[in-house]
Amino acid sequence: MNLRLLPLAIAASALAGCASRSSMDATYDASLQHWRGVPRAELVAGWGKPLLQTTVDGVETLTYVVRNDMVNPGSLPVYSSNNVGSIAGGGGATGAPTVSAATVAPVVPMRCTTRFELRNGVVTSWTFDGLLCGAPT
Repeated sequence: MNLRLLPLAIAASALAGCASRSSMDATYDASLQHWRGVPRAELVAGWGKPLLQTTVDGVETLTYVVRNDMVNPGSLPVYSSNNVGSIAGGGGATGAPTVSAATVAPVVPMRCTTRFELRNGVVTSWTFDGLLCGAPT
């Protein structure tokens, strides 16, 4: 599986209620184990250019952010009618049909920030946080 797609698969499972946040985080963390001991060039070849790169006290940190905001499709327009006719046949229509506007679809920000720490050009550890890394909070 492409590692860039893993957070999306994890998020989809979480939204379906298939797993707890801790188990999803454990799954994501386990998927990152592959990168321990990998040289910087190989990490960048697999993950692409980092969003942020810092070096403090000889420890280089490469930060990656995966974004895939989810949009709730909202609801369809609701049609109703103000036409009221008399059952006895004496009355007529009292109003035109009306349309209620569709509900605006809310956006759920889904993103995962993963930070790889490298010492001497090799991945030694990582941290991550966000909704794409595990189950929504």
